[in-house]
Amino acid sequence: MTSSKNTKRALLASVLSVVLCCAMLIGSTFAWFTDSVTNTGNQIVAGNLKADLIHVDDGEEVSIKETPSHKIFNYDKWEPGYTVMETLKVVNNGNLAFKFRLDAVADGYTTGLNGEKLADVIDVWVYEGEGIPTTKSFAEMTEDANWRKAGSLSTLMADPEGIARGVLLPENTTPTNGEPVKEVQMTVALHMQEDAGNGYQGLTLGDLNFTLMAAQYTYEKDSFGSDYDEKAVYPDVAYAQTSTQEELNSILNNPIDANGNPTKEVVVELGEGSYTLPAISGDKKVTISGGDNTVIDMTKSGIISAQNTGLDLTIEGAKVEFANENYKGITHSKKVTYKDCVITGKQFLYAEEVEFINCKFVQDAADYNVWTYGAGTVLFRNCDFECQGKSVLIYNEGGTTQTVEFQNCKFNASAPADGKAAIEIDSYGTSYNVIIDQDTANNVKGFANGSVSGNSVWNVKNNVKPVTVTVGGDVVYNQ
Repeated sequence: MTSSKNTKRALLASVLSVVLCCAMLIGSTFAWFTDSVTNTGNQIVAGNLKADLIHVDDGEEVSIKETPSHKIFNYDKWEPGYTVMETLKVVNNGNLAFKFRLDAVADGYTTGLNGEKLADVIDVWVYEGEGIPTTKSFAEMTEDANWRKAGSLSTLMADPEGIARGVLLPENTTPTNGEPVKEVQMTVALHMQEDAGNGYQGLTLGDLNFTLMAAQYTYEKDSFGSDYDEKAVYPDVAYAQTSTQEELNSILNNPIDANGNPTKEVVVELGEGSYTLPAISGDKKVTISGGDNTVIDMTKSGIISAQNTGLDLTIEGAKVEFANENYKGITHSKKVTYKDCVITGKQFLYAEEVEFINCKFVQDAADYNVWTYGAGTVLFRNCDFECQGKSVLIYNEGGTTQTVEFQNCKFNASAPADGKAAIEIDSYGTSYNVIIDQDTANNVKGFANGSVSGNSVWNVKNNVKPVTVTVGGDVVYNQ
């Protein structure tokens, strides 16, 4: 009996020991044999598509990307039968293959009494052989199979095929279809037609601009082949060189890019003459440039007070004329930029962002050059203001805080206006942050002292909403 009890006790103790061990194992970590391999140094780096246009000038190579103002064709005595040749290179400085197209556009050209354009009688020839051609006459040139007539400049400006097209592969690659590696050289000849009449005397092309466009080409391969970029297109920008109001209206209302597709980005180069701007809708980005004899008449432009929703507009190099009327400006736009413009009259600002770069303001009446009015942020950089005693009014009848900054500007009043500083601030309906650098403060001449500030540079004449004025880095007014 006693032996049986002892056996039962031993068996129970064994079972409890096993259960306890299992419980302990459940909360423990098993020590298996393990090993690992780590792969380091993988790189995901975007390819680099970099194109350049090189002018081979008397044996020296000049990069147009580095010096865009370098003149390739610079001759001022064109006459019937005259021919000029220049050698160019298109270079692949990146590590991706690309296709390219070379275009030409004349900026600031003149027209004759009967509408003659010099571009109509200037033919473009392209030498596609190796090296620099040594032909000794135009007649010999036309008989050389390596020379190809691309067309007249007028035709090529409107032709999406351009002066020349091609493909360039990156360095250290092996061509499979005869494409050149790294660079391709061509010689471009401009020839004035022999039968150009007297109506072309004295005419000019203005600035003849060359544009090289590049886009991806089907050479590099991914896991599925080399066709992933076969639909790559040139930049989706509509370029136009216009000399009439009808041409300007057409490109702004129906912009088509170099690939024949509708686009919202437009670059227009205006010839001499006076133009108006129509209302521009549809979130477009528009750049309009002109020369000294190009006038944009805002007194008759439909863009004034129109629904220019989402518009990003840049005007370069033209004379822009405003009337001295209140509340007249480019309304409901996203951004408006003026570069190298002469601006007359008075305008009201409304865009979310407005910039004036290297502009000259001219006011012949006893009125302001500009009201910042409904703009969000305003920048005046390297601008000259001429007026009759008052120049800039920072004022809005109700809105969010407005920031207005002046960098290296000059103000000149032909006569002082009693109590008016160069920059007048009225915070009746809006708060302002006005920043004036020291170069601007040092170049204010002919103005009276402000009615409240006693300063000829700035004046807070009506302080209702908070205003901060900073001059030369120091806060001179904050209340």
